[in-house]
Amino acid sequence: MEMPKSIQRIYWLGEQILLGIKLQLLFLIGFLAGGIILGFFPALTATMKILLRRFSEPARDNPRQNQLNPLWHEYWTYYRHVFWQVNGISAMTVAVTAIIVLDFAVNRLYLKSAVIQFVLVVLSVLGLLFWIYLYPVYNRYQLTFWQYFRQTAIIALSNIRYSLATFAALSVATAIFTLFPALLTLAIVPLYLTPIVWFIYQACAHVEMKVNYAGGGDPQ
Repeated sequence: MEMPKSIQRIYWLGEQILLGIKLQLLFLIGFLAGGIILGFFPALTATMKILLRRFSEPARDNPRQNQLNPLWHEYWTYYRHVFWQVNGISAMTVAVTAIIVLDFAVNRLYLKSAVIQFVLVVLSVLGLLFWIYLYPVYNRYQLTFWQYFRQTAIIALSNIRYSLATFAALSVATAIFTLFPALLTLAIVPLYLTPIVWFIYQACAHVEMKVNYAGGGDPQ
């Protein structure tokens, strides 16, 4: 006998919450295993990869894949595979971000130029957008080191509506954590990463559809 749809929805929601708690745990393990500094970005990338796979390949055909043992194997295998490349890409992006922050400080202390300040604000917004798109794009495509920067810029600048939706979803997540701070210890990673991965997955699919429609093939 098939369960009522309301019960199915509650069951599905419970599975998603449980998956989120597991991903929070796996992220922390990866974060610490890499020595904190080197572990943060690979742990972030591996967590996003699992979310991306669940969106593109739902677990209903293989419900065991969300159990802790296979989930850990999936996470740890990918974490080790991307460890050094992700840290390299992140180091480049951190360096550019640090230059923008330094320029803000120089302008505030010495130049005091409104025009430069405006340019730096625009660059900061674009930089934030780039950070949000970088790791989902990395997980979506198999490219060379430098191509990831180009591909991230293309996807980010081609999908303003998905970017706005992502910012709105992150604002909602922040409001939830403000109302229920206990969730910070259980699901801060999946609750922030889930909307990012979902909307950017849609953005990538949208660009791919337009490229394929134009007869250009894979947008790599």
